[in-house]
Amino acid sequence: MVMPALSVARYVSNDEYKKQVQSWVTKDNIGGFIIFDGTRETVTATTRELQSLSETPLFFSCDIEPGLTPRVADATSFPHAMAIGRTTLELCERVAECIADEALATGININFAPVCDINNNPKNPIINTRSFGETAEHVARYSSAFIRGTQSRGALAVAKHFPGHGDTEKDSHLELPSLSISRKRFDELELVPFIESITNNVGGIMAAHIIATAFDEKYPATLSRKVITDLLRGELDFSGLVFTDALIMHAITKNYSIREAAKLAALAGCDILLMPEDVDATLNALFEESQTNPELKQCIERANDRIARAKDSVTTNKVHSAIDIASHVKFAEQIASQAIRLTGNQSIVGKRYKNMAFVLVGAEKEEENIKYAQYLIYTNANEEKLRVKLYINRQTPIDIEIDCLILMIFNGVYSFQGDLGDKSIFFQQAEQCLASGAANVIGVSFGSPYIWNELPSFPVTMDCFSNSCVSIRTAVEKLFGK
Repeated sequence: MVMPALSVARYVSNDEYKKQVQSWVTKDNIGGFIIFDGTRETVTATTRELQSLSETPLFFSCDIEPGLTPRVADATSFPHAMAIGRTTLELCERVAECIADEALATGININFAPVCDINNNPKNPIINTRSFGETAEHVARYSSAFIRGTQSRGALAVAKHFPGHGDTEKDSHLELPSLSISRKRFDELELVPFIESITNNVGGIMAAHIIATAFDEKYPATLSRKVITDLLRGELDFSGLVFTDALIMHAITKNYSIREAAKLAALAGCDILLMPEDVDATLNALFEESQTNPELKQCIERANDRIARAKDSVTTNKVHSAIDIASHVKFAEQIASQAIRLTGNQSIVGKRYKNMAFVLVGAEKEEENIKYAQYLIYTNANEEKLRVKLYINRQTPIDIEIDCLILMIFNGVYSFQGDLGDKSIFFQQAEQCLASGAANVIGVSFGSPYIWNELPSFPVTMDCFSNSCVSIRTAVEKLFGK
């Protein structure tokens, strides 16, 4: 019931690490892994090899809400959930099918998605564009469509983060949030998408590292019997797999020892302990504690029974045939294009301006996205024989005469970051762009659409609701009139 992280790049290049991973399978009977750092080729080879070493089928999981990238580098990049939520339920289901097909083709059989959290707090630094939207009904409908698409292909969908992480202002990767709302509010809002997911036979649910005081004032949901056993298993009648969120997150590590976290999660009713900071210490803790604690032993046995049943219903030994990535990419571009929202004087978008300038600004973790946007801008400008000037996280005023100035704000969600970028820098850049004297000014957000509430008013704004590569590419092409 322990699921460690597996760096595929390290597995194929480091013999000592490879032996350790294989030992977890052959000696410790690890039931599965969460995949990081691979390509379609290396992930496929790794999952095949480990499946062949295991006496029982293995789970291979991944956080692939917007597609396998960046965990699997050469897979299709899809827009984030908030962008998908601006299309149709049918398209949402098809996105999930595509992602599941690509995952299963590499041997990955669990998608830690959909996010069932309702983004009802614009200041939330870790949910935001990962949510399908702002209302219970909308999130419930799109989450259920995503579940149907995923599980129709033979993969397991995991709804998260129970009982709801949407109304927090802290990132549980960094600290332990507390959500002090009433039980009535949970019933009317936060729990609705999870209840709908259970109705649609979701295979798994992931618990949140948050204290939901309406249910338990002492323990976070991941470690709370009141939340997992009494509420989720009992009241909501969920019989599938319950996963902890990653146990390396500081909401847990800053407040509980490895032994405490493992014991409490198992006693709470969690079936799979995801990404503990020390795998061997966690395994030893569960074994040793269960020798003198009959209740814990019984919880582990029940978890193992549920895991075995789940493996019978999920594709664990079959790697699907080759996937038509080109068609998936084209479909992802369709989703990204439909999701874009323009406000203001839209007629100035996509014209052939003689002199254009782009100001690109974002946090450190957005560096690769900014580089990608820079490449796309120069490529499109050269194709159209247009002159462009780029300013990357600039500190100096624009000193050239321009016809169109485009501010691109990269403010996507990243774990262990704690915010969506430095809003004071965004504000400074926005003010300078508006004061530049450019005849036309456009503001673009690759990420949170709520940033415009913090900035001076722009004549035109473009929201992509995602900082995925496909959203960046689609937006740049739209700005160049393609």
